[in-house]
Parts: sequence; C-alpha cells; structure tokens
Amino acid sequence: MDKKNQQLIDNIVCHKSAIKQIDDKLNLINFIGSVNKSFVPKDFLNMEELKQEKKSLEKSLKILTSNINN
Repeated sequence: MDKKNQQLIDNIVCHKSAIKQIDDKLNLINFIGSVNKSFVPKDFLNMEELKQEKKSLEKSLKILTSNINN
C-alpha cells in the first residue's frame, strides 16, 4: 500500500473515531439531563456546537471515503 492510501485510511479512521467520541459525549449529556433535570453540565450548553462539529466531520468523512474509489 502506498503512502497516500495509508494516509487516507488513517484520516478516515481518525474521523470515524472523532464522530464516535462526539456521539458518546452527546449521549452522556442526554443521559445526565434525563436523570437529573436540575443538573446542567457545561457541555450541555454546547450541544449545538458539538452537533455542528459532527456534521462537519461527517461531510469530510464522506469526501475522504469517496477518494478511496478514485
């Protein structure tokens, strides 16, 4: 496998990992919020920012995966 393909695969793996971490964080925030309505973690206020970051990563991931076929 050449270096370009290896870098592409590494980038895809990193993007998938980052998306999973954001999903885990959002799920944890939602769980905490559902269990304790009075508890508002700092990150709860940044959920929209996390969702936007996830969308951006997913868009980049789509571009990266399309490059595999080219």
